[in-house]
Amino acid sequence: MCVPIAPEDVREFMPGVASVPDSVIQLYIEMADAADPCLLGAGRPAAVSKLIKLNFIAHMLTGSAGVSGEVTSERSPTGESVTYAAPTATGTGLASTAYGRTLLQLDTTGCMSALIASPRIFYAVG
Repeated sequence: MCVPIAPEDVREFMPGVASVPDSVIQLYIEMADAADPCLLGAGRPAAVSKLIKLNFIAHMLTGSAGVSGEVTSERSPTGESVTYAAPTATGTGLASTAYGRTLLQLDTTGCMSALIASPRIFYAVG
């Protein structure tokens, strides 16, 4: 295992997932853990690997699991108000969330992108 991540780490990194069950967060953690051999092979420092995985998990949770989009504005804790943008408002794929855009900058080897890349199918004719 490269860098262990717990649901508490995800909640600290992304407070907007307070209502998401630990079991759902754990599924995304396990998905991110699948990139550990790639991250280790790329020689990524532990801190960078952890940031890469946390941004990947936050991106995935933003697009699913009851998190409607990235926070675009907030108010003070006494007059709490949060405004969300639709995940596709700023792009598609990883570019659709701030977490995904950060992931694209940090994961220069594409370890995490490979987990969600659509499969390519080639046909030979003739």
